[in-house]
Amino acid sequence: MSENYMSRFQSPEEFIRVEVTANRGTKSIVTKADLIWDVIRYTPPVKPLDKLSKEQLFDLLVSGLGDKAYRLYPVGVSSIYWQHKFGITHKDVLKMAKAGFISATGEIEFRLYGRTCFAKTYSPWDFFRLTPERVHAWLADHASKKRKKADAK
Repeated sequence: MSENYMSRFQSPEEFIRVEVTANRGTKSIVTKADLIWDVIRYTPPVKPLDKLSKEQLFDLLVSGLGDKAYRLYPVGVSSIYWQHKFGITHKDVLKMAKAGFISATGEIEFRLYGRTCFAKTYSPWDFFRLTPERVHAWLADHASKKRKKADAK
């Protein structure tokens, strides 16, 4: 399998940290100012916060909140990475989300042919927890009746 963006990460915590601290201008998941406010709200006072980088601020947040810090922001994995990792289709990803097997965490915005489009993102915790065998077993157990009838012929 070819190298893709998600194959760089070994854990959901590592992925979430990179996504939260990424500087994408107005498209950032969280701004530095919002991180500063969250650090003030959830951790003991540290001065001066404005001199710290987003990575340092997020690390302060993690040290103050623990694992709860990773769930503060709507970080998610897009369907295309689910498809690559598990060898499934977009319809399969939607089916798993609709049934509650995986959870949707938010949306990402992108431009396509001059229009702004949105795509759902799904839990990085589910992405790293599940194995291809478990996903394929779930999909086989929850196959549609049309597919079962076609297989019986």
